[in-house]
Amino acid sequence: MAEVKRNLGREPKQVVADGGFINRDSIEKMEARGIDLIGPLKDPRERSEAAMKSVGIDPQYAPHFFIWDKESNTLQCPAGAKLEVVGLESARPEWLSPVVEELVGKVYRLRVIGSIAVSLCYVAATRFDAMASANVCRSVDAAAGQLVVREAGGFVSFLGHGGVEAPLDLDARYRLVAARSPEELDLLARALMNAGLPED
Repeated sequence: MAEVKRNLGREPKQVVADGGFINRDSIEKMEARGIDLIGPLKDPRERSEAAMKSVGIDPQYAPHFFIWDKESNTLQCPAGAKLEVVGLESARPEWLSPVVEELVGKVYRLRVIGSIAVSLCYVAATRFDAMASANVCRSVDAAAGQLVVREAGGFVSFLGHGGVEAPLDLDARYRLVAARSPEELDLLARALMNAGLPED
């Protein structure tokens, strides 16, 4: 930075760097100097922590700091709280019942917002610990929201299609789950698969 300052006569407001220069130490040093550092993070944990910090959430609450309790089938956050709020989406109420039955004893509270995109954003913002669509959804209902979840350090799965490799064309239809951790993602995916829901 000294050479850049010497050449420009001042420190820049933003610096773009490749992944070799991006790490927690360089981010904190640039932040202390009031310089926006732009570049990719190699370590997914660092990426997740940086995403949390960028939206004002303490990085100690990044997904990898949560502890899975197999006995109660819940996650414990670094402050000691258990995860409790899951969003469910379906335009067909009769499809919610079998999923709810699968979640009894595993989830404390359920919420039905009525919008897959909003529920996904609630997962990204940590308002929901996870969400699932009991009905199949169109790619346009999930495309932007699933990206928001991933960028916030969460996890998304399109059942039967995987994760990032899922098709997002206009004909694509699938159930999806999103969560703050892989364990919660797996719990909801199993609940959807075990609920015996029809294809569409």
